[in-house]
Amino acid sequence: MAVLSSRDSWENHLMPKSKLNEPNKLRVAAIAFLGATAISGCATTSDVTPLGNDMYMISSAASPARGGTAGSASMSTKKANEYCLAIGQKAVLESVDSKNINAVGAGASQISFRCVDDVREDEIQACYDTFIAEISTTYGSELGSTVLSKLMNYSSFDQLADNNTAKPEEVPILQAAGRGMENCEIKAIDSMSSAQASLAKPYLSKSLELIAKLSTGTISYAEYASGMNANDAELEQGYGKFAASDREEARWQAEQRMKAMENMNTEINRIMSPK
Repeated sequence: MAVLSSRDSWENHLMPKSKLNEPNKLRVAAIAFLGATAISGCATTSDVTPLGNDMYMISSAASPARGGTAGSASMSTKKANEYCLAIGQKAVLESVDSKNINAVGAGASQISFRCVDDVREDEIQACYDTFIAEISTTYGSELGSTVLSKLMNYSSFDQLADNNTAKPEEVPILQAAGRGMENCEIKAIDSMSSAQASLAKPYLSKSLELIAKLSTGTISYAEYASGMNANDAELEQGYGKFAASDREEARWQAEQRMKAMENMNTEINRIMSPK
C-alpha cells in the first residue's frame, strides 16, 4: 500500500505551512491517518504459520475499502488455497475468527486450515461404481441389484413394510456392500473439515451398523429402513445448523460493514467540521 511518508509532506501538499494553525494541523493529521488506514485500501496478510498436527494459521487485516472483516477473511482463505495448491493439495478451513479492529471499520481475520488430498465427487462415484460392478460379477446382476436396491431405496413404502430378514444368499452381498461403502466414504471424509467430518463419521458408522445387523439377521429390512431414515434426518439437521451458522456469519459481516462505513463518515465529518 502506498502512504505519504510523513505528516509534513501531507500538510505541504495541501497548503503552505505558514497558513496552518494548530487545530488545522490536528484535523489534517487525522485525515491523513484515515487516508492511510481506512480510505486508501490498505490490506495485509501474514505468512503461513505451522501449528503442528498438519494445521496452519494465517492472519489478515483490511480497511473498509478492501472489505473489512469479510475482505480480510477472503484474503486469508485465498492464501491458504494457494499454499495448499502449491503442494498438490487443497485447503480445508477449520476455523475462521473475524472482528473489527477500529472505529472506522478495518477488519481482521485469523483462519486455521489443513492441506488435504483433493477427493472429487466423481472419484467417490467411481469408487461406488467399482464395488457395485464387483458385486454384480460375483453374485449375479439380478440378485445383486435386488439387494442393493433394498439398501438404497429405504424411504419407499414397500421397504418400510418389509419385515423379512436377509436370506442366506443375500448376506455376502450385504457384507460386500458394507465394506465397499466404508471404503468409499472414508475417502470423502478424509477431505472434509473437522466440523463436516464430525457429522459424516457418525452417519457412516450408523449406516454400517445397520447393514451389519441386517446381514446377521438381527433386524429386518423394515427396521433397517426406519433406522436409515432416522440417520438421514439427523444428518440433515446437523447440516442445517451449518447453513444457519453461515447465514448468521454473512449477516454479521454485512452489518459490521455498514456500521464501519457509517462510523468512518461520522469521523470524517467530525474532523472536517469547523471548530
